[in-house]
Amino acid sequence: MSRIQAGLSVALVVLLAACGGYVKKDDLASQMAQVQAGMDQNSEAIELNSADIALMQADIDQMRADMDVMAEEMSARIEEMEDGLRFAMPVHFEFDRSDIRTVDEVNLDRFAGVVSRYYPGVVVTVEGFADPAGSTEYNKWLSQQRADNVAAYIVANSTLDASAVRAVGYGENRQVRPGAYGPEGLDNRRVAFVVEYATRDMDAPLSASAN
Repeated sequence: MSRIQAGLSVALVVLLAACGGYVKKDDLASQMAQVQAGMDQNSEAIELNSADIALMQADIDQMRADMDVMAEEMSARIEEMEDGLRFAMPVHFEFDRSDIRTVDEVNLDRFAGVVSRYYPGVVVTVEGFADPAGSTEYNKWLSQQRADNVAAYIVANSTLDASAVRAVGYGENRQVRPGAYGPEGLDNRRVAFVVEYATRDMDAPLSASAN
């Protein structure tokens, strides 16, 4: 017995019970037709949902392929995550500065172009970092300024809506070169990007670790 047939049988039992076990033939036929119509609509909805899921997965696969190509060209690193990926490309900052360097604008433009292809299918989180010079509180503030500036740049140079781009500063956590600052700490003064398919609540806490 198919699921639809089983559901129809259950519906029939419920109908008979509601009518005290007796129902006119014409009424029963009408009620069964209504039940069948409802089940047909549910079946169509399931098929449409399956098609949407297939298209979504195709977009995810293509996005990851495009990101792989970009990572190779930019000498970037990609880290797989549960709901997306973390993309670390060479976007750095001068000591104690949060403005975007001209040399990094080309990479940001390329990144913005790739993620724009999948809007509104993606959510981008810009993660800002600092070297260990200065206080923990100041480094947290400075890294947030860096993330905010890059997020604003991406929104201004892509089709992404501001609601699809968020920024968070992690201060001196997750240093690439532990303890390095000044001219030697350039790798620590950076941003990274978490690219997720837009399925989770934008108001939910970030899943990225600050360790």
